[in-house]
Amino acid sequence: MKKWFGIFIFVFLIGGVFVYQMVTEKTKSPYADITIKGIIGSEKSNFLNNPEVKKILLEKYHLTVDFKTSGSIEMVQGDTKDQDFLWPSNSIALELYKTINSKVKSETIFNSPIVFYSWTPVVESLVKLGIVQKRNQIYYVVDMLKLAQMLEKETKWSEIGLPQIYGNLAIISTDPVKSNSGNMFYALLSAMFNDGKVIDMYSVEKVLPKLCTYYQSLGYLEDGSAKLFKQFISAGMGDKPLIAGYESQIIEFILENPSYKELISKQIVMMYPEPTVWSSHPIISLNQNSDRLILSLQDPLIQSIAWKKHGFRTGLAGVQSNPEELGLTQIPGTIDSTIPLPRPEVMSRIIEYLKHN
Repeated sequence: MKKWFGIFIFVFLIGGVFVYQMVTEKTKSPYADITIKGIIGSEKSNFLNNPEVKKILLEKYHLTVDFKTSGSIEMVQGDTKDQDFLWPSNSIALELYKTINSKVKSETIFNSPIVFYSWTPVVESLVKLGIVQKRNQIYYVVDMLKLAQMLEKETKWSEIGLPQIYGNLAIISTDPVKSNSGNMFYALLSAMFNDGKVIDMYSVEKVLPKLCTYYQSLGYLEDGSAKLFKQFISAGMGDKPLIAGYESQIIEFILENPSYKELISKQIVMMYPEPTVWSSHPIISLNQNSDRLILSLQDPLIQSIAWKKHGFRTGLAGVQSNPEELGLTQIPGTIDSTIPLPRPEVMSRIIEYLKHN
């Protein structure tokens, strides 16, 4: 009896080891641990540094991301040696990169509309002028043509009832020859200088002098949207009365600094231009390592974190972002009034003109 019991125990142990090996093989990750390097737009730094995102990338996809920041235009026109991926903030940057490297794999991960940020006294003046309108707790710039005309005519802040602000009315952006949010704003402004029509290679020539005059009048501009937004928050109305940026920036700031939510709601206003332009965030894959990054960032959990913690609308087709999940009332569920971007060669013409004039 003891003999048979011993044989039974032996067979049981062998079978257990066999089953364990089978289960281990089936659950074993197909990925090896790797670190990939890339260049990203500064507005995505906090997202990639989010501990939850880093944990999912490491534990589920065995990825560690080592990144540095740069303006979207600069990164696609600069040296990509030793990089695995680029992550600019618009499709124009992607198309500019394609002019140098025709065979490119890319995927849009997020979307974010261009918005304006300003202070309550400024917004109140623009409401009185009929340029801004409040609908369902959300502010919209309903007369973009009139606003562009005021920029072109160098209207002073004092002329619209704001004598405490020095100089001419201006919408300050990042540098459009280096950074995406500035580039997107100038794409929108070029259409407003063209009677609301998207510019092409013919109409751009009449708009270029207007864009350049405005650009030169602003002096030094930041090369990253994160820097500009930080200055806007810290320096106050006198230094940055009105700026162009991403919708995601104020959402991320409030979610990461909830104690400032009430103060911001009283002093700072986000306005949606009608029309506005969409800023996509495509990852440009430079090798097979970054193909895995593209896959991982489309993970539904990561996409959810991107929206709920950082304000990036999803890049997945057919999936909508719900503002109620954020607990914020000043954000629309959908962006309905948009205008297409000019063709890449048109934007390239604008960039070169602003660089050399």
